[in-house]
Amino acid sequence: MFICQQCNIQVPPHIPLNLIPLQTRNKKYPARANVNREVHSAPANHKNDPGGSGTEIVQEIRVCPDCYAKLKTKLSK
Repeated sequence: MFICQQCNIQVPPHIPLNLIPLQTRNKKYPARANVNREVHSAPANHKNDPGGSGTEIVQEIRVCPDCYAKLKTKLSK
């Protein structure tokens, strides 16, 4: 059970929750040395993580299936 943050109705139990991201930001991840361990090697070898870039969700809302369908059509246009 949850309250839809779009239409403010209480959704009955056993209805799936849908999350809609409202805001995202670009994120750059730094390189890290010796953090990934090889599991199948006898002496534990460590590899470097190269880092990289991606996106993070800053803000998202919980919506009911009806509002999710409406928002998906708006966002796809």
